[in-house]
Amino acid sequence: MLKQRLHNCAALAAVAIALVGALFAGTPAQAATVLKNFTLIDGTGAAPTAGSALIIGDNGRITWVGPVAQLKAPAGAKTVDLAGKFVIPGLIDGHIHLGLVKDQVADTNFESPAADTEELKVYAAYGVTAVAVYGTDKDFIFGMRDKQRAGRPSEARIFTAGQGIVFKGSYGGTPGVNTPVSTPEEAVKAVDEQAAKGVVSTAKTSGSTTSGGSASQSAYTGSTSSIANAALKYVGAGYVWGGNASSVGNWDCSSF
Repeated sequence: MLKQRLHNCAALAAVAIALVGALFAGTPAQAATVLKNFTLIDGTGAAPTAGSALIIGDNGRITWVGPVAQLKAPAGAKTVDLAGKFVIPGLIDGHIHLGLVKDQVADTNFESPAADTEELKVYAAYGVTAVAVYGTDKDFIFGMRDKQRAGRPSEARIFTAGQGIVFKGSYGGTPGVNTPVSTPEEAVKAVDEQAAKGVVSTAKTSGSTTSGGSASQSAYTGSTSSIANAALKYVGAGYVWGGNASSVGNWDCSSF
């Protein structure tokens, strides 16, 4: 199924998009590369610019972008003519889950470095060059992330929230991955553990009671409110906790 998706992506790219990140991420150091004669959509809201060119330095970074008429190609640079193609910035998917689903069946036993890498390559084939995985990663993800940072990955870059924080007895989380909390102390400890792993955020989580009696709703809202208040110290460290004032007492914590 994933191989078929990759095939479809490649066919689409051949017709519509030349994406710099997908084309050149993961390649070893080499002479500069010049892309020319494409239409640039730069993501700023400006109109598409036909007749554009850019230079990718030997470190893999874009060093110049402009009209092809002003192009000064470095000596020895490889030149790729992209006439009829479009170049856009790499896309970012800000909320995904890796390795959990296979043929519409969700199971944490599917998670593995190989499965995650295969999915990350699919994202790259679609032009997504970075992803934020929200709260369902096993610890092997940190090794994968560190390996990416040490080189030039050929798949989408990982930004992980580790194991998300879920209120005990509520909706959310993945058994075997997430450890639910029920007190402010447990919540603070959970955030500390994730921060020590170098997560980019504590994953947004939520909990809700049923629409039953108001007594249970009040108790639930009070508990989650206490947890949120206890964790306010993380605001200064980039962690934002917030309570939803809805009748079922949803709560979340995320980093921006």
